[in-house]
Amino acid sequence: MQVLEVYRYISNISQEMLEYARQEEWDELLAAEQKRAEAVAQLMSLMQDEVGMSEIQVDEITRLTKQVQFNDELTVGLTRAWTGELQEILRSISSSKVLQQAYKEQ
Repeated sequence: MQVLEVYRYISNISQEMLEYARQEEWDELLAAEQKRAEAVAQLMSLMQDEVGMSEIQVDEITRLTKQVQFNDELTVGLTRAWTGELQEILRSISSSKVLQQAYKEQ
């Protein structure tokens, strides 16, 4: 794969991750994150061998990078919202257990 192809692949994965976060499909999101980490590692390896990219390639890479950053910001916002909901659920469960324990002791 060439550098630009890997950037496109990473951009596509970031879009998938955003969709998984929107749909609250957290297992799929984690699997996509792993695929992206592997692609980034591949990109780093390719970048060591890359010489002299054209201005068009650099512009495309810049555009793809900005899209990945935008998707990541949205994905992080969605995962933070879910984390907040999850914390509230866990607090509620904890409070419920405390109440149950209090009634059992009486």
